Parts: sequence; structure tokens; C-alpha cells
Amino acid sequence: MEVLIACLSVAGAIILVVVVLTLFFKLLDRLGRGDPGPIRRLDARGVLDPRLRVTIHMVDRAVMSDVRVLGTLLDVVDQGAPVQLREMLVVEHQDGRRSLIRARNVKSIEVPAPAGRAPDAPGVGRD
Repeated sequence: MEVLIACLSVAGAIILVVVVLTLFFKLLDRLGRGDPGPIRRLDARGVLDPRLRVTIHMVDRAVMSDVRVLGTLLDVVDQGAPVQLREMLVVEHQDGRRSLIRARNVKSIEVPAPAGRAPDAPGVGRD
């Protein structure tokens, strides 16, 4: 009987250590990540700034003018959701409406030149 009690106390101690370490690392992970926010921001080396108004050309020849690309739904939607839902772009119109569009339906995104900078002549200044 004493051997059984000794084995159970060792097993109980191991289980307790595993539970405490699991909670510690979950807390550490949550503190390190912080709040990712509801929309994953796109970072394309300063090209797609969420404050910048762009023109989006769709595959079906539709044009969405003067919209802001806010990001994607990659972080918000559960990993078990269909890929089509996870790869939606979030765009904001001038009046504040937000639209979700499939990234695969975007043909091109036209970004205006920075203010105060004239575009380069064709073939000049390019490597």
C-alpha cells in the first residue's frame, strides 16, 4: 500500500508540474503577442499604407476607386474556415463603408505617386 501511495504522489507531482508549466507558457505567449487587432495589416514596404487611397482593378473589369486597403481577415477567421474566407481583403470606401473582396478577384492595385514627386521618364533612373 505504501508503494502505491508513493507512486501516486510522484505521478501527481509530475502532472502538477506539467499543468503549471503549460499555464505559464500560455500566459507568456499571450503577453508576448499582445492584441493583434481585428484586421491583419498589410505591410508591403510602404506601398500599401492603410491611410493611402488607391484604385483597385478587378478581374471582371470593375473598378473600385478611392478606397483604402485595410488588410486581410487572416488573423480574425478561425483556421478551420475555408481558404476563400480567410483570404478576403478589407477595403474602406470614402463614406466609411467597408467591403470584403476576394484577393483572387483583384487584377491590380493602382497606387498614386507620392505628393511632390514627379514620375520618372520612361527608362530613366531604373536599374
